[in-house]
Amino acid sequence: MGNQKISNWLFIIGVFVFQILFWKEGQGLNLVFFTVFSLIALIFQDVNRWKSMYFKIAALGTSLLSLFVVLNHSDVSIICFWLSWLILVGLSYGHELYYLLYALMQGIENVLFGTKNIKQIFTWERNSDDGFVPEKTTGLRPSLFAIPIGILALFVVMYMVGNQDFANNIATIFNTIFKNLDWLWDLFSFRWLLFLALAFFVIGGLVWKNSSERWSSAQLKHNMDILPIGETPNMTQVNDRYWTAFLTLAMLNVLILVVNMQDFFKILSPQDISASNLRFSVHFGTYALIFSIAVAMALLFYFFKNDLNFIEKSSSLRLLSYIWIAQNAIMVLAVFSRNYLYISHHGLAYKRIGVVFFLILVLIGLYTMVLKVKNQKTFTHLFHLNTWAVYGIFIVISAINWDNFITNYNLQNTDRDKLDAAFLFNDISDKNLKTLYDYQNLLPAKVTYKESGFWSSNTYEMDTKTLLEQKKNLFLERMKDGQSFLSWNYPDAENLARLK
Repeated sequence: MGNQKISNWLFIIGVFVFQILFWKEGQGLNLVFFTVFSLIALIFQDVNRWKSMYFKIAALGTSLLSLFVVLNHSDVSIICFWLSWLILVGLSYGHELYYLLYALMQGIENVLFGTKNIKQIFTWERNSDDGFVPEKTTGLRPSLFAIPIGILALFVVMYMVGNQDFANNIATIFNTIFKNLDWLWDLFSFRWLLFLALAFFVIGGLVWKNSSERWSSAQLKHNMDILPIGETPNMTQVNDRYWTAFLTLAMLNVLILVVNMQDFFKILSPQDISASNLRFSVHFGTYALIFSIAVAMALLFYFFKNDLNFIEKSSSLRLLSYIWIAQNAIMVLAVFSRNYLYISHHGLAYKRIGVVFFLILVLIGLYTMVLKVKNQKTFTHLFHLNTWAVYGIFIVISAINWDNFITNYNLQNTDRDKLDAAFLFNDISDKNLKTLYDYQNLLPAKVTYKESGFWSSNTYEMDTKTLLEQKKNLFLERMKDGQSFLSWNYPDAENLARLK
């Protein structure tokens, strides 16, 4: 069977699979089944895809994310799953593509033009000794059914007109069919047509190559290594650039040493641990860190370009660069310590967790800067490594049920008078219901709400049991959607078991 025929059959099967898995369903166990189908379809079309290390990484990442959706069912895990799936598709159809961002763009382009090849379904091709030829005169294709079915329908109508008993029997048959298939009227609705269009785009993007090689071509234009210019350099200019870089890095090292020493002594001394002060310290410190690291990377890229990488005195510049990168890493640890202090006194929140993972990414970025300076790599190489690091970090983030984790931590590690109970009830999803019920004794009797307006602010209290009951009822109402086992996920199942 030719490749085009295989793709056509996979499209038809895939649309039916998509319909069964996702029509009127949430996202849960069905993503695992869809991932299995996607991998089978991609590898069945071309087994050589499995030889690519990056395809294997994306396949593993997509599979893990589908499992994390089932286990945690967070918005982050669902978004990351579909982004990872697009990357997987992009890597499958981009020739020797391995830049993550380019793979994502290739996948998006492939899906956006997913219906471009749908006409192939109605013009089947067969394999001949000379290759693929249009099967217009021989073989069976769907369009050939139209005329026979039309003639059959015409004769049925004629027989019904001439034979009343036959007409009654046909009417009985059709009445029985439509009575038992009322769901068909709901199925063929405008909403379903939109869903079918989505299925065509998604499955068409999965089984057909609908995009050009622009992203693979763009990748080829980038060099991973810094190469000598080849011409004899102007040694006066090179010497000037060397001393400019040397003096700049030396002075910046002294400056950042002063900043880090100041942070060190501040950490050792008693601090104002109020929420407002720590919030400002963490957020401002993070923003300042982003800017300083960005400038640091830009300077190193500027200094270590072309000839400065290949002169004898470049080793001294590299040493100063390593010291500067190490001191930037110390600055990262200082922000991390302030964030830890914030969490230990005022509990966890989404932004505080985000700061932790951001700082981890910054440390990874600094390490890749060391590799760039040491191995004479380009910005493209650095970007390539860090985008895959971001991909890995988001897989880790998706592995944890943060709603439950935050609730559990805050209830057990935060003083009741400092506990932000309103955050647990209103800002966190219903995935924390089981934890709230398990630790009801740690919740305050009343929850304080603060409403701030332009001219005034208002404070009021609500009974904790009332808020808990409201959250429970909203969850149970959501569970009445009539979804099947395909939408199953562990947090909802755990909550239902606890609330029985």
